[in-house]
Amino acid sequence: VRAKDEVSKVTNRVGNAAASPLGLLGMGVATMGIGALITGSMQKSMDFEAQLSSIKALTGATAEEMKRINELALKLGASTKYSALEAAQGFEELLKAGLSVSQVENGGAAGALTLASAGGLGLAEAAEIMSTAMNAFKSNGLSAAQTANILAGAANASATGVSDLRYSL
Repeated sequence: VRAKDEVSKVTNRVGNAAASPLGLLGMGVATMGIGALITGSMQKSMDFEAQLSSIKALTGATAEEMKRINELALKLGASTKYSALEAAQGFEELLKAGLSVSQVENGGAAGALTLASAGGLGLAEAAEIMSTAMNAFKSNGLSAAQTANILAGAANASATGVSDLRYSL
């Protein structure tokens, strides 16, 4: 009964729109807009899944680790200015640099976010710079958070930006 009522409502709307030439045009434009929105959302979802597949192939992460990476990326995508895709791209850079999934979860992702915000960078770019610094000073045993703080502090104390520090590393 409820479905029948909904179909009747839609039929009435179409009938009312058909009475006006502009009404049909408006419905067509609205339908196209909805289609574009759905297509865009599907593409973003596919890009995110492709990024997760890239991480899996690169790291050989277990199903449990991939689940945690997925959840963290979605959480950061919902709670920061960065999308879940950007978060996953940043994770990939950190993992390529040798951080473990647990290190990304326990400070690596937060450090990259801090550095990205401080330097006005994309998350993947900040993660790459941070990873380069961590590898350059591996013997010092710096954590991801310490590395991000040092880089942000150096950029703030000088006339150079975080992205310029990449070249000095």
